[in-house]
Amino acid sequence: MEDLSKLTNLLNDIGKESKKILQTSLPILKELANEDNDIVDSVIDEHDGYISSDQACDFLRETTTQLTEDAQKVIREIDTFAKFLVRGETEFEEHEEDYPFLAQVWWGDTYPEDKIGGLNFLLEDLRKCSEKMNTDYIIDRVLEQLN
Repeated sequence: MEDLSKLTNLLNDIGKESKKILQTSLPILKELANEDNDIVDSVIDEHDGYISSDQACDFLRETTTQLTEDAQKVIREIDTFAKFLVRGETEFEEHEEDYPFLAQVWWGDTYPEDKIGGLNFLLEDLRKCSEKMNTDYIIDRVLEQLN
């Protein structure tokens, strides 16, 4: 019973961290809907004007979206994943197509450990992403790509 409680808490933490990432990225993406903004201007200024606002905005949107990919997958899959996980291995395996990302994490295809160890690695990655989800980090990532 203690293991089930730990697993439930871990899945809740993974879900919360994923939501936090998406909530933090949404205002950034909204700001990037308009190419005339401070974030785009920062990239253009730092890159000595050798990039258009369209290009800078595209790079910024793409980078922000890439940073949220795992969180988006978790949000889509976590409820179904949890439901079938508690039903047992046979049912879990029969429905893996409903949660491909989390199944890969669970079976050790994504991280060096499987099952709860893999989920702990995922949570750690989500926490790191959450800490970095801000405009300065995104601008730095874009500038690294451009240099």
